[in-house]
Amino acid sequence: MWSALAKRYERISMTLPSDLLNQLDEVSKSIGYKKRSKAIRDSINAFISDYKSLRGEKGKRAGTITFIYEHEMPKISDLLTDVQHEFSKLIDASLHIHLNEARCLEVLAVRGEFQDIRKLAETLMSLKGVETLKATLI
Repeated sequence: MWSALAKRYERISMTLPSDLLNQLDEVSKSIGYKKRSKAIRDSINAFISDYKSLRGEKGKRAGTITFIYEHEMPKISDLLTDVQHEFSKLIDASLHIHLNEARCLEVLAVRGEFQDIRKLAETLMSLKGVETLKATLI
């Protein structure tokens, strides 16, 4: 019975920038992980879950789209404004935070059809200068 329930694991190797690996080790230690592999597995599972949460859903949703962008990138402010105007029926509110001289964080409170929110998130992600984006929908 045990062998039927046992998961098969594959050994892989990967190359990471040393600062990213150091951050992973710091976070893993603070959480209490004893093995780096557990942290990497959990990170991969979260990545897959985030991706799947933006695929195939239907119906009305509400949530946030949070992203960081380089505000010194040519035309990024104009592009972000254009996108937000294009999707204005979905955006209830926005919050803008200056992280440092070069980067800003923006949070959009959104509400509407799932497919439309997904299109907004994908449009924002595709802009040159948007470094990272996370959509959280309920």
